Amino acid sequence: MENQLNQRIEDRLKNYQKSLNPDDLKRKHQEGLAELRKKKRIEHINKKRAFGRDPVFDTPQTEESHIVFPYEYISQELANFDRRLVDLELTPSTRISCLISNLNTCEDQGILLHIIQTFRKLLNGKDSPPASLISELNPVVKLLRMLTTKNVPIQSEVSWCLINLTSGKSDISALFAAEDTISILVQMLRTKSPTEILVYCAWTIGNLAGDSIGSRDKAIESKAANQIIEIILKNPRMDYKDIAILVWVLSNLCKGYPSPPLSLVKEVLKIVPAMIDQIYEDILIDICWIISYVSEISPECVNLLIELNIIQKLIDLTTHHNIKIQVPALRSIGNILSGTDEQAQMVLNSGILEKYQILLSTGKRQIKKEALWGISNITAGSDSQAVEVLGHPCVYLVISELNDNDFDLKKEAAYAIGNTTRSKNVNVVRRLFDLNVLPQLINILTHQDPDILIVTLEAINNILRAGRGFGYNDIAKNFQDLEGLEALEKLQSHPNQRIYDKAVQILKEHYEVEEINDLGHQNQYPSDFIFS
Repeated sequence: MENQLNQRIEDRLKNYQKSLNPDDLKRKHQEGLAELRKKKRIEHINKKRAFGRDPVFDTPQTEESHIVFPYEYISQELANFDRRLVDLELTPSTRISCLISNLNTCEDQGILLHIIQTFRKLLNGKDSPPASLISELNPVVKLLRMLTTKNVPIQSEVSWCLINLTSGKSDISALFAAEDTISILVQMLRTKSPTEILVYCAWTIGNLAGDSIGSRDKAIESKAANQIIEIILKNPRMDYKDIAILVWVLSNLCKGYPSPPLSLVKEVLKIVPAMIDQIYEDILIDICWIISYVSEISPECVNLLIELNIIQKLIDLTTHHNIKIQVPALRSIGNILSGTDEQAQMVLNSGILEKYQILLSTGKRQIKKEALWGISNITAGSDSQAVEVLGHPCVYLVISELNDNDFDLKKEAAYAIGNTTRSKNVNVVRRLFDLNVLPQLINILTHQDPDILIVTLEAINNILRAGRGFGYNDIAKNFQDLEGLEALEKLQSHPNQRIYDKAVQILKEHYEVEEINDLGHQNQYPSDFIFS
């Protein structure tokens, strides 16, 4: 008996030493990444097939057949420890309950390693355990305690469990909120644990920060960003996939409302200049999202970005071949263009209109929408900036989008044109008439959407006003010849009071037409509209 016991101890020690092998840790890390990405792809497909259900944990208790616990997940040593785990007569949910109960009560680290490994495989599998089962037995407290042990193999397995649990349903994440999870994870970032363990802990922080603003703020207060940046700077040879994970975590700390504090922004921006020149797209994607989140906070934050001298690089990225990089780059530029006139002018001087022309000619729908939104921010600026747009070939593409069958693109184009008509310079507004924009605007009047109608009516009114002062209003005559009056008269039966009032205002102001008031409408107020 004693010999058998000594043999088991010797076997455990051998396995333990093997587990500490850095190459094995690295291999397991890469395999784990692949498993998690595969799982997320499956979840995405399931969401499409079953809208409204959570694909990760939503397994009704009454449907035992949906709960799986493959026997191959269980090592021989774990099977010897608890025969219930391989009992063919027990249901999978009962066996899972036994596994989690063992996790919560067992203190033998050799056995615990096998238990946690098996739990990690369950969480990584196609059919994860039901959320209700995990919530009821709550393994979180024990997992967090084992994370702080000096047993690296156990730390690695626990970390993967935490990543999977916090990337699932919010009910599970609530278990972590009940514990001081963020503080424990940030404290782990301060240790000299293997880099892989630190990355896993940061990953869990990113999951929690993305799940709730409360967790995000807790991570910010705990100086998680400082520790993550220190890990990046102290490990220049870190695998780019690990860097991508850490940058993603930082992006989650910058995201959300209320906006993060300026101190956090300044800390995170320290790594942006070096990272924006990365050739690895996974890193570049989240660097661009960090810039996007920061650029929408305030003009002061935009100035911080300008001081980093990265705007030209950001503009170049708007035509990157990867749309996942293009979108946040364009969003960042659009945010900067919505800032002060000085900030917008700096972007204009860097050649953004040339990029917009390319994107409107060849871009996909989402890219075109971002480009049109950026142009509308320019035309909402100074008269000189509106003139730059009107004098650039991209304006013809903007006008053509007024005829696009895609309503969202049509609407963004209408905002871009409408903002231009607010200029106090009559020649600027007349330039739109010369560009033959009236037919497209009249066509939009057949739509029923109140927002685009208000924008279009205000634009038409401003263009008609630009025709005054020359003795003969050629613009008003052209509008009438294009059957614009008929379109306005039809809008007098529109159910929206603001649209009715604006249509009547244009008819009275430019054509001296009496309003038709036999439908019970009341135009009690004039309306002025500002485009944004």
